[in-house]
Amino acid sequence: MKDINKIKSALQSIVKAKDDGYFNEHEWSIDYSIDLNADLFNQLSKLNHSVEFLSEAIERKDEFAIVAALISTVGFSMNLEGYFRNITEDIDKIFQTEGYLKDLPEDYKIPEFYNYDL
Repeated sequence: MKDINKIKSALQSIVKAKDDGYFNEHEWSIDYSIDLNADLFNQLSKLNHSVEFLSEAIERKDEFAIVAALISTVGFSMNLEGYFRNITEDIDKIFQTEGYLKDLPEDYKIPEFYNYDL
């Protein structure tokens, strides 16, 4: 994904369209005040650095460093998990809030002009 900020804009647009332009970013899980692209890149960079540390520790057979690297890797992985969980929670909130979206008919097919397959 080249621009994950689009999800932030899309969700805000859905909510504003149904709530007369009102959107309180503090009522949602995503941190709408940050650049999601930069944050995701930063978190992925930290995870990558941690995995590099782990690889080097394994090559050196340094068990203490391996443990430290695994702990670090878990921490950065959990940060990324939370990052995507926030997106999921905001989408779920939109689905659960009455009046935001219509139910999808069972026979709905995405029009071909979207060029999108599920």
